[in-house]
Amino acid sequence: MGGSGSVEKAGFDLSNGKRVEVEFRAGAGLGFVPWPGTFALANYLDKNAEELELSSKTALELGSGSSTISGLAAGHLCKFTTLTDRPEVIQKLGDAASRAGLLFDKVDVKVLDWGDLDFTMSCFRAENIDLII
Repeated sequence: MGGSGSVEKAGFDLSNGKRVEVEFRAGAGLGFVPWPGTFALANYLDKNAEELELSSKTALELGSGSSTISGLAAGHLCKFTTLTDRPEVIQKLGDAASRAGLLFDKVDVKVLDWGDLDFTMSCFRAENIDLII
């Protein structure tokens, strides 16, 4: 994780009492800092979890980034969630899912390689995905 700043934290409180929190360095670059949209999407998923029946859904987040508040929220709210990003982001993304207590039981982390879509598509089965975020 690049960036010259100290480690910062960002978080979001889910209505089920769980808290999603990520660590990042300001200025670390694309894929390594939380985007404003991740909070909006986490809020949407949280507020609509019952209506969307997320507890019975399998979600796939494309281009999660290592600071994905929305992906970790989906991990808490959905039956199962797969988080994806470029190879250089995967380790930090897995660390975030592990710190959240979600890795393996509720969340998987996979490479999303836009340069090799045949490989990427071979990693996913559309019939196993209910929600793409």
